[in-house]
Amino acid sequence: MYNFSTGPVDLHPAVVQALGEPPISHRSPEGMALLQTLAKTLSQKVGVQETFVVTGSGTLVNEVMLWQIKQQGGTGLIFSNGEFGERLRDQADRINLPYTAWQQEWGTALDLDLLREKLRTHQPAWLLCCHCETSTGLIQPLRQMVDLCQAFGCQVFVDCMSTFGAMPLSLAGVAMATASSSKGVGALAGLGLVFSNLKIMSPAIHRPPKYLDLAVYQQYDGVPFTISCNLARALLVAVNLNMNNHRWQELEQQSRFIYEFLQEAELLAVTGAGSPVMTLAPKTGTSLVLGEAMEKQGISLSFRSQYLQARNWLQVALFGQYSPDEIAFLVETLQAETRMAKPQRIIR
Repeated sequence: MYNFSTGPVDLHPAVVQALGEPPISHRSPEGMALLQTLAKTLSQKVGVQETFVVTGSGTLVNEVMLWQIKQQGGTGLIFSNGEFGERLRDQADRINLPYTAWQQEWGTALDLDLLREKLRTHQPAWLLCCHCETSTGLIQPLRQMVDLCQAFGCQVFVDCMSTFGAMPLSLAGVAMATASSSKGVGALAGLGLVFSNLKIMSPAIHRPPKYLDLAVYQQYDGVPFTISCNLARALLVAVNLNMNNHRWQELEQQSRFIYEFLQEAELLAVTGAGSPVMTLAPKTGTSLVLGEAMEKQGISLSFRSQYLQARNWLQVALFGQYSPDEIAFLVETLQAETRMAKPQRIIR
């Protein structure tokens, strides 16, 4: 099965080997050294002062980030143009975080002129958004956003789940960002990452659950709770293997090639070249039928999520390492299956 889904991703043999090493204690000198090396390596790769490695998913580290935003204080602006921007809003609502919602249609890009106007009129203390909105594949202009927000004294917080590891990522000037051990970096799910350029605030009034309090992580040298050294070792191997310019250039070229095909075939549901995630819609039939037909041909895409089925979408993701033959097979199979698609749903 050729894996072009948004996860889980295929693992390099060296990553699999690291997962299979004998377990060691996270409290042992070897375990602490491993975890500190991982955090330092991650910080260097994305250009931040400090990285926290947390046992859990991307959604969990977004909770960690939201609590830290609450510690910083002030009313912010949450930009949403897809499923995961909406999830950030829902998480913010659950902890009574004061913010103004900035919602756009799914698949419409953040407009920098409109951002400037909102910064001028609302004067938010912070801006929160997804760098790549995974539900559509649309990438926000992070560097321009940061420069613009800095001019207005507004901090930027960002979810980087689908860009970390899949493309060059500089978080200089970003207050805080999140990612996970799966997707573009090419490791197994199970670790969440918080990248920080902030002075971590100790809870005074708003006390988060202990597991979500970054001040606790600092107090214990980044390791206050149980963490799998096997997952950490595998992530470190994946970071050293996959986060390099050669791989990123290959992925960008492959992304543009597939994007151009989808554009010519009029299959694109959302426009935005250069993303590791491309969203398409069949001209006839359903995304479920097309997705299952592709699976029968040996190609795994993303199409079973409720938000994708509701819009009759499916997605091609480039989070692994692909040969030219694999890319060609994907395109040829898509071409064949979309021509054969019938306007009917598989009945189970």
